[in-house]
Amino acid sequence: MSSNLKKFIALAATACLIGVAYYGTWLPLQKSQAYVAGLQGRRAIKSWDDFTSAFTPALAKVSPIGQEELVKNFGSLVQSLLGLNSQSRPEVAEAVLKYYGQFMDPLVARGHGLSYGQTIYVAAAVQQTAFEATGGERFAKAAEQLYRRGLEYSPHRPQYLYGLLKIYVKSNRREEAKRIAEEILSFWPTDNDVRKALEELQ
Repeated sequence: MSSNLKKFIALAATACLIGVAYYGTWLPLQKSQAYVAGLQGRRAIKSWDDFTSAFTPALAKVSPIGQEELVKNFGSLVQSLLGLNSQSRPEVAEAVLKYYGQFMDPLVARGHGLSYGQTIYVAAAVQQTAFEATGGERFAKAAEQLYRRGLEYSPHRPQYLYGLLKIYVKSNRREEAKRIAEEILSFWPTDNDVRKALEELQ
């Protein structure tokens, strides 16, 4: 092997290692650090602009690794925000979900991922929280569509079925609630809470 070829191989290997370190370690680290900084600064948030300014740097930072998990983690914070501040105020929920959707919707739309089923569930749960906080039927419809999509991806996954049951009960969609409750009991017959809910729906 010639000296020039050895040098070329060494340079190519070094460039490859640098690329792996940058995209696989450095960018995810920068993204996670930005998110932690947003979380640590939550107590200083006084306005909507403060909120978006705290978390957009992390959520919008490009990285081939970490986006899906970070957005799902942020979903828990969004749910807390909806539950605390959206009582009878659909406009607040709309603003929060529009912001969150910038980052979650592309993950749902791509239709795959190592934890895609969980991604769908988090997206649906956020919409369901908005429905429970405000009573807005558009949130219920969005959550229902996501849970249904989840069942197509992973049939009989408990979280999707239980989510649908809660939506149907709260929406007073009794026949649909009964069908879902019966389906749940066909898989998990010892769930006494669902059995009691079904009895109340009769």
